[in-house]
Amino acid sequence: MGKNKGKNVEPHIHVAACYLEKFRPKRKTKEYCSHERSYLVNYGLLGQRLCMINKVHQENFEMCFVQLYSMIHRLETNKLRNVAKFFAHLLAAYALPWHLLAYIRLTEEDKTSSSRIFNKILSQELSRHLAIRILYKCLTDPRMQDDFESLFPRDNPQKTRFSFNFFTCIGLGGITAKQRQYLKAGSNESRSESDHKSRKKYKKIHSIQITFSMQNPAVNLITISNR
Repeated sequence: MGKNKGKNVEPHIHVAACYLEKFRPKRKTKEYCSHERSYLVNYGLLGQRLCMINKVHQENFEMCFVQLYSMIHRLETNKLRNVAKFFAHLLAAYALPWHLLAYIRLTEEDKTSSSRIFNKILSQELSRHLAIRILYKCLTDPRMQDDFESLFPRDNPQKTRFSFNFFTCIGLGGITAKQRQYLKAGSNESRSESDHKSRKKYKKIHSIQITFSMQNPAVNLITISNR
């Protein structure tokens, strides 16, 4: 009985260890979680436990996340869903540091259909685990803003708008408050600049007309006589 029990537990350890050599004597065992038809919370719980008891496991999970995201376009939809839910569980439980999100670039240039699915499920699962209010608080932590710059870019209004639209479309518009303020401020600034240029152009044209009138008094006489 003990032998059978060991066999049942071993595959779960292989999955949760995620690329750790001592936990995966066979290559295929590293993909058990992604091959499930639906995500099993046991994988997340075991991964969380491993991260908590040994920092080595945590570091390897971080490496695993980076490797998986770099090859995300190769994964099938079901695998994307399971992997996203697995890492969302670890992040929501604070078993993994949130600076992992710095590896996600949410821009028009970096998007693929696979990355969109993964980021959508990851974000929605984080919201489900933490609630939108706590998720917003985590994502607006002043100490982490450099790490979240790739998620909420502010160097370009077009990139900001893409990120804003993404989160709004997946039902997480509540975490885009700062982006909304940034876009609004940028819009007002652009409008003010446009008005300033218009006024400047008007003054220039008016100045030219006055100068022309002074240099050509005959034109003024003709204008007055026509009236």
